[in-house]
Amino acid sequence: MNQRHVLRLFALAFVFILISIVFAARLISIQVADPDFYEHISTKTYTRTVTLQAQRGEVYDCNGTPLIKNAYTYSVKLDRGTLPTKNAELNENLVAIYEKIEKADAEYSLSEITFPAKGVYPEYTLDDDFFDITVNRSRFLRLLAMLGLEDIGTIIEGQFYPYALSYFNSFLSSEDHLRSLYALALSMDDGPTSVSLDSIVEVLALRYGIIDEDGNLLYDRETADFILRLRYDMESRDFSALNPYTVLTGADIALIT
Repeated sequence: MNQRHVLRLFALAFVFILISIVFAARLISIQVADPDFYEHISTKTYTRTVTLQAQRGEVYDCNGTPLIKNAYTYSVKLDRGTLPTKNAELNENLVAIYEKIEKADAEYSLSEITFPAKGVYPEYTLDDDFFDITVNRSRFLRLLAMLGLEDIGTIIEGQFYPYALSYFNSFLSSEDHLRSLYALALSMDDGPTSVSLDSIVEVLALRYGIIDEDGNLLYDRETADFILRLRYDMESRDFSALNPYTVLTGADIALIT
């Protein structure tokens, strides 16, 4: 090894030792010389103050019997990000969740499942009480518009709805799960026509995986009716990763555990 190589090695060793000394000095400064300052900085950076509402005072009668007591209750919500995306798996999970809730020996209040029709799948009639509520009507119209049903017109009067179906096949890939919606025998070849309540139910049943593309029912009638009502209510309430769906409220700890 010639003298030039030796000098280079000494130079590299000197630089390495110098850098190590700088880092060691900095570490000592943070951990030993001035730890309080950096603890203060970290506290300001990673903590926040949250105001908690005080518990309501409990009320007892003159005999010490509680008249009003504090109790913790819980809400159960569905998170879209944790649920399966395929209809068969999603439907199975939803049915299992509600079955476990019904079997639980606990107090709770199930959220109302809204649906625009009365009866059991597939024999439905319009539920006039549903449309008497403005928010139900607006959600229904918004969902039909999203499915491609436009110019809905009057909902309550009669069993039929004027519509013009917008066909978006050119914008959908062959793998797109929405393609099945537009593969139905609903087109504009004959110009604007009308679609019945049964036709809307068929569109939703296919969308939610209750029937296959040949129209075959994949569940018993009661289960199909439950899934259709629940999935409609979830979608009409904009259930998404940012908007969870509330299954029940007011549950005690027995249901959670």
